[in-house]
Amino acid sequence: MRTSVRLTPSRELNGSLCITVDSSQLLHVRRAIVQSGCHPVGIVRAVPIAGGTRIRMLIALPLQLLEPVRTAIERALES
Repeated sequence: MRTSVRLTPSRELNGSLCITVDSSQLLHVRRAIVQSGCHPVGIVRAVPIAGGTRIRMLIALPLQLLEPVRTAIERALES
C-alpha cells in the first residue's frame, strides 16, 4: 500500500489520504474505514490505474483522524 497526505481547503474535511491498493483490497479498505468509527470520513474517488489491477483512492477526513484511519487500513490489509 502506498499512501500520501494532502491538505485541502474544506473546513470540516481539511485533509485527505491518497492510497494505492490492489482492486481485490478495495472492500477491505472500505470496511476498515467504517469499522474505525471515525466520522466524518469518506472515499471521494476510487480510480483504476491503467494497465493493471491497482486502484488509487482519495479519502477525505479531518486531520485529527488521519492516524487512526491510516492505522485501521494498514491493519485490515495485513490480515
